[in-house]
Amino acid sequence: RATIAVDNVLPLPPPAEATATEVATASGDAERAEQALEQAISLAASLAQAYLAAGWAVRLIARGAEVPFAAGPPQLARVLRTLALLPTVSDEVPFAGTVDPRLESVLVVPRGVRSAGRPAQVVHVLEAGA
Repeated sequence: RATIAVDNVLPLPPPAEATATEVATASGDAERAEQALEQAISLAASLAQAYLAAGWAVRLIARGAEVPFAAGPPQLARVLRTLALLPTVSDEVPFAGTVDPRLESVLVVPRGVRSAGRPAQVVHVLEAGA
């Protein structure tokens, strides 16, 4: 059994009173963060496919989304559908489940995106993005 956790958080936009330079910097950072998140979602999908192909039961958790443990092709379809429809959220939204430290687990995070509330009990952490 393996839990795949993907952090679907993106930084908040700059406040209305931000300077033009701050807005421009934030726009570039936001674009890089979005690309990194897309790559994190793609990596999570690949991990799910690999675990399921090896016969493992897989569970997916994210901020505001969860797919319970199951195995086989229908589970891959459920995981892929959830990942495809995964909304971006702030780090105020909690992960939809916890991680059992006794089981295999992978947290996939977008590179360069800091956030609070990530599961602490994961076995592996992978960063995705350039």
